[in-house]
Amino acid sequence: MGCPSRPMGCGPPTDGVRTPDRWGARSTTLSIVVGRVYDLGMTKLFPAENLPVGRTMRAAHQAARTLPNDEVVKAGELIEARFAKGSSPSAAARKMLALLIQTAAGDAWKPGPHSVLKRGLRGSHNSNDRLSDAFDELQGTLLRIGTIAPDGRAAALVAPVVAYRIEHLEEDDKARVWWEFSEPARRAMQGSDHYAAMNRAALLAFESRYSVTLYERGALLVGRRDARWRGTVEELREVMGVPTGRYRDWGDIRRKVVEPACAEVNQLANFACGWKVEQGPRNKVLAVELWFRPKDQAGRTATARELDETRDGRKARRDGQAAPTRLQTDLVDALAALKNGGPPPAAK
Repeated sequence: MGCPSRPMGCGPPTDGVRTPDRWGARSTTLSIVVGRVYDLGMTKLFPAENLPVGRTMRAAHQAARTLPNDEVVKAGELIEARFAKGSSPSAAARKMLALLIQTAAGDAWKPGPHSVLKRGLRGSHNSNDRLSDAFDELQGTLLRIGTIAPDGRAAALVAPVVAYRIEHLEEDDKARVWWEFSEPARRAMQGSDHYAAMNRAALLAFESRYSVTLYERGALLVGRRDARWRGTVEELREVMGVPTGRYRDWGDIRRKVVEPACAEVNQLANFACGWKVEQGPRNKVLAVELWFRPKDQAGRTATARELDETRDGRKARRDGQAAPTRLQTDLVDALAALKNGGPPPAAK
């Protein structure tokens, strides 16, 4: 089966807003995918390299060919995995993982190192000084993934995402880094049939780790017929990667995690998100539901305009406060230059 092709007439990346049948929204569990490798001693009969490659890697291959700088395709199994230490990695580490996945594209499942220029990972920064910390954090991140033990019982697979890295010591524009995804991560990506197609610009624009987490979850779900996640407050804490002991109850989690993350996602993503709660006796929160839906044309236009703006003033605009846009800032700079008798600055 060939790589899926993007429908004619589609514009910019759609943050996972795709029809379920054509674009990989059908869900499978990682217990099946990983089980094919580790279950019941079947490795000798079915070597991992001979397993079929799923739709996720084919979609990543197609995105790398047609939208190399716009779309990040990430396996749903990696998005749905829980963090073993109970705490989500920082936004910088989450973004770096997304860029590594995008760079490897349809070859991410293959053994052997991938390579990228360091300057391709630093985003808007002008130096590589922050990359080592983000890489160290990413290599220390453990995922907890549901699987089947060798004796056939339900189990959890705890593994890193990145196995190792090799990097140049000299920090110049030609400095490169080589890395390899861990074997469990590669097997998960190899067999994956459901994924999130994410807008790279939006992903890199998020400031909070919880916003990145919520955005990935929304991009995974929004194309489905039932684009909702539902669970208890404790399950929500695990999904969002809220450290154990931080934020004592739903009220704190809502104010410190859910509300700010939803606000940032609603500002920068091509889909909207929100939440509602189910309450029991004495107003106890029994369940939390996160919902996602595609934005209309006006909403997508506003999102594209916001992504084209500078980061300065973004929070103020998100909070409904007046903040200068890039056009307004450029106009002020031009008027100031003319007043001082100089030429207007070049357009940014």
